[in-house]
Amino acid sequence: MTEPIVIQLDKEADFDGVSPITLTRDSFTVSGQRYYKTSVPGPGGLIDADLFGLFTGNSPKLVGIASSSWNPKSVARIITSSTTGTFREEIDMTPYVQHVLMFPGDKLAIKTEDGGRVQVILVVNELNEGDNVQYALGHETNVQWRRFRIVRSTGTAFAPNPTGTMWEPTFTWANQTNLLITHDDGTGPIPATHLTLYPRHQGCYLAVRYNGTSGNGRLHIVDGETRSTWTAETAMVDVKWSKVQFVSHDDLIALEASPAMAGQRMTCDLELVRVQPGDRLRGRYARGD
Repeated sequence: MTEPIVIQLDKEADFDGVSPITLTRDSFTVSGQRYYKTSVPGPGGLIDADLFGLFTGNSPKLVGIASSSWNPKSVARIITSSTTGTFREEIDMTPYVQHVLMFPGDKLAIKTEDGGRVQVILVVNELNEGDNVQYALGHETNVQWRRFRIVRSTGTAFAPNPTGTMWEPTFTWANQTNLLITHDDGTGPIPATHLTLYPRHQGCYLAVRYNGTSGNGRLHIVDGETRSTWTAETAMVDVKWSKVQFVSHDDLIALEASPAMAGQRMTCDLELVRVQPGDRLRGRYARGD
């Protein structure tokens, strides 16, 4: 495996995360043919895929990143080549070296808020097939949570109607808030599969909260076959999340709440994360449930 190239970037002020750093390999002082050092003048914080011409822009690279402080506001992002500016990954920068994968065309954005002199170290390797396999083996897939928001613009009450027609609101993804949002005045039980978006055999953990209610919010879990109902939460306080409940893949979720004032805007937030059947049973076994 080729030895990594180490890039040291010194700056008298913070990296801003958006201004292109236009330095080239000739801007660096080189030690031992592998250690590149330079000072970054003016505004700067966005590094192209070729990393100052030291690599090719269309090669995948493993990049270790470290900074000179433990400031929790200092972050690094991998920005994709998409025109929307989507970022693939974000890490909190510290003096501890953390590694991220850059795909062809990706850019590296660095933003610090130290208020003075900053140093950032990059340790870079281009990946061959074996390197990629090793990286993949050490990084498990990410189980993503899902957050939904149902908005009642004119204060229509949430009604459970457990034996009624199933309610399947249409949610739209909001990039700015990372929420799936719907403006829907429907009622009735919502199939768990409509919210989990997972394979049908996987259940989920669920938490719910209301806003703008009269303090009478309830959460019901409904059996999909018999429509029998269990009330998991009552008298829910606005903004406070419910206790976490387990919902099986064939269960239904029923909401109940009325607005604090007639016609007042009201919302319900739902947060879910999937649960592998074995994981839940192992947890119950360990607790003696």
